[in-house]
Amino acid sequence: MRFMFRLYLCILVLTMVSTACALQTAAPSKPASDAGRSLAGPEEASKWPMYAAPRLTIDQEGYLHLLWLAAESPKSWDILVSRSEDFGATFSPPIALKPDKGTGAEGHQIATGQNGTVYALWRERPPKTKTARLYLARSQDYGKQWDTSPRVVSVSDDVGFPQLLTDREGGVHVVSLVGPKGHRVLDVMSSHDEGTTFSSTPIRLTAAIPTSEYGITNPRVVSDGEGRLYVVWEEMKSRSDTRIYLRQSLDRGKTWADPVLVSTPEEGEHRAYFPQIVASPNGQVYVVWQQDEFRADAAAQPGGLAKPDKFIAVNRSLDYGQTWLPQPIRLNQQVDQDPLVSATPQLSRDQRGHIYATWIEGDHSFPKRLLFARSSDAGMSWSDPKVRLDLTSPFGGRPAHPMMRSDDTGHIWIVWQEISPDQKQWQLLVNRSDDGGVTWPPATPLTSVTLGGGGYRRVSFEDDAHGRLYVTWEGGPENSHALYLNRSVDFGETWLSRAVEIGRR
Repeated sequence: MRFMFRLYLCILVLTMVSTACALQTAAPSKPASDAGRSLAGPEEASKWPMYAAPRLTIDQEGYLHLLWLAAESPKSWDILVSRSEDFGATFSPPIALKPDKGTGAEGHQIATGQNGTVYALWRERPPKTKTARLYLARSQDYGKQWDTSPRVVSVSDDVGFPQLLTDREGGVHVVSLVGPKGHRVLDVMSSHDEGTTFSSTPIRLTAAIPTSEYGITNPRVVSDGEGRLYVVWEEMKSRSDTRIYLRQSLDRGKTWADPVLVSTPEEGEHRAYFPQIVASPNGQVYVVWQQDEFRADAAAQPGGLAKPDKFIAVNRSLDYGQTWLPQPIRLNQQVDQDPLVSATPQLSRDQRGHIYATWIEGDHSFPKRLLFARSSDAGMSWSDPKVRLDLTSPFGGRPAHPMMRSDDTGHIWIVWQEISPDQKQWQLLVNRSDDGGVTWPPATPLTSVTLGGGGYRRVSFEDDAHGRLYVTWEGGPENSHALYLNRSVDFGETWLSRAVEIGRR
């Protein structure tokens, strides 16, 4: 048990990476029944006593694709993939994508493209070597069969966790940090023929400030689905000056514009970090980040040592990232004399100019409020007072790690995790709004029972833009090494009373 616990923690640390971008279009109209069964029988699943870090995506036909890590020892890790053709009620037997069973896999991503293509991306580092490789596997028949020999798209001693993007024109883009820790740059490797061939030399995006410490850090890359790519990152000008920059490509990654500063104006010091980004085909681009600010009376604060308030700030462009508001908008304010702490902001948008934001907020680094704000004028003004979604929870724990989706008819869904104050119980919850975020009912637990183990889980959340929602996570009441999935087929109004278990010991 002690060995498996250590392995479990190791996998969690090695799989931190941003959410993959996937195309979501027309889907079948008739959902399957609520009766679900596990992906594999006991004999098959016994080969893999641990499943972890699930990733979901949905293809053009509405098929659900699930990618995850499987391990039975530190030297025997695999990348497994499965598909569901009945809206998550049942899954196909898993397919192993990684040929070399003696290496560890990490940073895995999955995305769908056109014509039934599905892509899986991950990083491997062979034992006793410093060199890491990025592998890309492809299926051209909606996930039924996969490449027997995954393509190596990058080899480097210092390649970071990759990000994977696709578009509606057959574009596939692999983006990763490379270079020494003191000066990281971003490599973009592109294919314009559905992953058949890639450019021989990656396009290298360098830091906006040549003398910046560490170079590019915490990058996030998105595609608007129409061939336009946007990358936003954090960059340290000095120890007390951290800024958010953006570059965009309007020609499917072939050329990139110069960096644009999207955080505060040039004057004064910045403390902006951990950016997130969303982009729309109509040219609207939104960036949200965490920002530290010292109060004017900081020296007079109790305790003698001034601590900054950690706010949430947002900026936006309506012309494909070329021009931005001259001053970002702060989404929250200090509550009292205690330092405000805000974290993990998330954005979602629709095609009508509505933009939604959610984040965790607290005092003295104690997370206790899950907040939601909305804008109906493309981010110029935001609702106030903010909605406190943590008050809709029947669990009453500490909220963390919100994930948000929305559609073009006013539906918004937010999934988050909670841990009890004694840190011994865990719950996964979802809430929905049917009127663009104006009203919210009580939150719905996604697990049939409150789970023990007190730690946060890896969760993946997707919707198909037709009212079908899927949430998968690692660990459950009967098997802490399995994956579980819950779903709704009626815009989040109802969910399965018992989650589908994927894998058994």
